[in-house]
Amino acid sequence: MNFPFFIARRYLFSRKRFSAVNVVSLVSAVAICVVSSALVCILSIFNGYESLIMKHSAVTDPPLLIRTADHSMLHADDATLLSALQTAGISSYSFTLKGEGLVRTSLRQQAVALLGVDDRYVGTVNIDSIAFAGTFSIEGLSGMAALNVGAATAAEMQLGVGFVDPVEIIVPRRVGLINPLVPAGAFKSMEGKVASVIASGMEPTDHTIILSLDSLRRLLDYTEQEAEAVAIRLQADGEPEQVAATLRSVLGEGYQVLDLAGQHPEVSQLVSMEKWMSYFILLFILVLAAFNIVSSLSMLLIEKKEDIATLHSLGASRQVIARIFRMEGMLVSLIGAVVGIVIGIALCLAQQTYGLVTLQIGLSSVPYPIRIDALDLALIFLTIFALSYAAAYYPVHYFINRRLKQN
Repeated sequence: MNFPFFIARRYLFSRKRFSAVNVVSLVSAVAICVVSSALVCILSIFNGYESLIMKHSAVTDPPLLIRTADHSMLHADDATLLSALQTAGISSYSFTLKGEGLVRTSLRQQAVALLGVDDRYVGTVNIDSIAFAGTFSIEGLSGMAALNVGAATAAEMQLGVGFVDPVEIIVPRRVGLINPLVPAGAFKSMEGKVASVIASGMEPTDHTIILSLDSLRRLLDYTEQEAEAVAIRLQADGEPEQVAATLRSVLGEGYQVLDLAGQHPEVSQLVSMEKWMSYFILLFILVLAAFNIVSSLSMLLIEKKEDIATLHSLGASRQVIARIFRMEGMLVSLIGAVVGIVIGIALCLAQQTYGLVTLQIGLSSVPYPIRIDALDLALIFLTIFALSYAAAYYPVHYFINRRLKQN
């Protein structure tokens, strides 16, 4: 058995009396245990938040999205694009176009996002599954465009499927000259009727009106072949990463192929920022807890000064003696870390299984999302290991050198 480890273990577990050193060591282990378990839970919650957001986003967003690298318009008749869309693993695709405008009724008006989709959109994105009033449709109603209104916009504008009056959509004129003597000429408008009200729980979608691609093209003065993006649905056995890699190789650098995370980079960045800010806050608490290790080691070194002299007289080098006490401090902190990580994992698994704590989303409550990441666990352990080594190194190095020089 390794000699320094054997002596350190004897000091930690085989003491004849429960001294102040034991108390401080126990406090150190408990403090590190609590902080490490908190780190596991909090980092796993943020991982779960991201998964929950992406899960809700998957209802209204396709698994893959193609758009140009410079965010310009793409052309539906582009031979390279059409060839790429025949890639194995693709089930269906739909061209989309986005815009912004003003929705107005006889009583109210409000800024709104506009999304134009073609007739393959329902087969590409499960948008019809979140229509809680009416039926999702882009076919014309009574000679007017069919409008599928987001729940937030519908509530604020008091719109519904039974709304009798036409709903007017107004956008700034995109092309052509504007006569300053006729200010109304700076805008274009169209009328439509509400076909459905959709509720996704996602802020952008619930403030969006979805209509036919052709209607939005005419309103925004785009040609019949122009679109902003291509939404792609995968076959049941299609792997997003593999299909995306194939599409990138076929399309080249002029196009971007985005998965769900790529379509919402702000979500990943925001969750990541909050996650690591929480990590650094708890890291600061962990540093404070590590000072207990310095205290316990200092007390132990004073208590064992005769043992140090005896070991040195028996031939133990300065490095070996220092390693004994450094290992003592490491054992205290690592035992606390391992126990804390195990407790944190157990709490996360209990939350996943039983949903002990719930989160309110809209009118319903769901269990707090949890996703344990092995890399997070490794980071927590390595962080505690590094702090423990740093906390144990200085007092041991200073005391051993000073004591042995005096002898």
